Amino acid sequence: MNHKHVKTRREGRVLIATLDSPPHQLMTFDLVAELDQLVAEVEHDGSVGAVVLHGAHPERFLAHFDVGELLESGRASNVRLSHGQASLALHAVSAAARRESDLRISFGRWIIRTECYPPPRRA
Repeated sequence: MNHKHVKTRREGRVLIATLDSPPHQLMTFDLVAELDQLVAEVEHDGSVGAVVLHGAHPERFLAHFDVGELLESGRASNVRLSHGQASLALHAVSAAARRESDLRISFGRWIIRTECYPPPRRA
């Protein structure tokens, strides 16, 4: 599976997927759709023993979701958040991300590793 934002290669039973969303490595709806397709394909492929996701950008796994896409999507939906609600959610996610400079998550055959360069300073 090779798409615009998700490029894959095999090393034995390991599928390595590189997430590439230049120039800033933003998460987009297209990237999410490609990841959904990857998950569906892997779930039906017994020859894959593990999946490794990594980012193509030299300084970050993913930066954040494309704010322009979020605004456009928000305008098109009926869901409304106050400025305070949106700010609280953003601060909670940002605080969690700052606590971890090297994060590994694994579930089943999926392994996600994020790295932050340079590592955040500890207070």
